[in-house]
Amino acid sequence: MAIGFVVQTTSDVHEMHTFVNGTCVRRLGYSRDEGGWIVVKGEPLSWERAYFFDEGLTDDGDTWPDMLSDEISDDDMKRYEAAKRAGDFSLVLSLLNPSSTAPMIRVCDSLGIKADEPIGTWKKRSFWERLFGVS
Repeated sequence: MAIGFVVQTTSDVHEMHTFVNGTCVRRLGYSRDEGGWIVVKGEPLSWERAYFFDEGLTDDGDTWPDMLSDEISDDDMKRYEAAKRAGDFSLVLSLLNPSSTAPMIRVCDSLGIKADEPIGTWKKRSFWERLFGVS
């Protein structure tokens, strides 16, 4: 499995693609300017719980979930808590608004990956490698 994601925080854009054996099995896309969740394709995957549900304290020591607006109703908060217990974000997708890199960092943490230490690198092939197909 490979998970590719891009986050652009100044305009609240999140794109995630999950591949299994080279086939895209899940796509999620959020854009604040385009009205929220614009792409939700494929079946939910286990790593998504870490993305959608904040299990700990926020950076400022608060326990308010980072994907929820401060202005939600008590009923919406109860719906969120029930969805979190069930591990099913689809019940409250319209309430979830990613606006930082925190969800992606949670995913990395849940998979044992240090977000600030890449484990893969790419090096452009030299002219000779491209010409002769030698690496």
